[in-house]
Amino acid sequence: MIRAALLVLLMAGAAMAAPDHGLMWNRSGLPATLPLQIRTDPGRDHYITLRDAATGDPALAAYIEGGRFFRVLVPPGTFVLDVASGTDWLDEDRLFGPRTETMTFDEALTFGVTGIGTKRGHLIDLRGVSVMAEAEMRDIGLCQWIARDIAPRPQLADRTPDKETLEERLEDRTAREQLVPDPDADTRIWKRGGIPATRAMRLEERFCG
Repeated sequence: MIRAALLVLLMAGAAMAAPDHGLMWNRSGLPATLPLQIRTDPGRDHYITLRDAATGDPALAAYIEGGRFFRVLVPPGTFVLDVASGTDWLDEDRLFGPRTETMTFDEALTFGVTGIGTKRGHLIDLRGVSVMAEAEMRDIGLCQWIARDIAPRPQLADRTPDKETLEERLEDRTAREQLVPDPDADTRIWKRGGIPATRAMRLEERFCG
């Protein structure tokens, strides 16, 4: 009986399999489209949470394997960043056990869209950091624009040059007015008037500092 009780205690304190590297959950109720990048040293893993700066409610959590490239998309808003670090993951309540080290970023982080299609986020460098006040932070932007492939149009015998030019202008105007995101697509596919856009017109995103 005593041996069985000791075995239960040992199992209760044993490290669990760590979560997958990346996003764990998003409880904000908002789409995650804005970039948060964090750089870390190898040797320790990190559990990060974003809390609503006004209410304190948890909005998002993610797990970082120390030293691996990490970038996650987060919802819009202003959040407080909490970081728990350690080596032997237990669960979201006990974190890494009694040796868990925790830090809270001093400045609330605001994520949102600025200008024309620029998604604003943050890059935080935790390498060599023992307290959050030493962490380096800078803004990063994810810029969007509509790109068009230039390809020769097929020549149709029953279309005069003047009529063709007019139709091209109408087509371009209609495309600009009806280009909308497809919410059901796994990847970022855009539709034009309910029909998937061809390769001639597509939305591109790149980090722009």
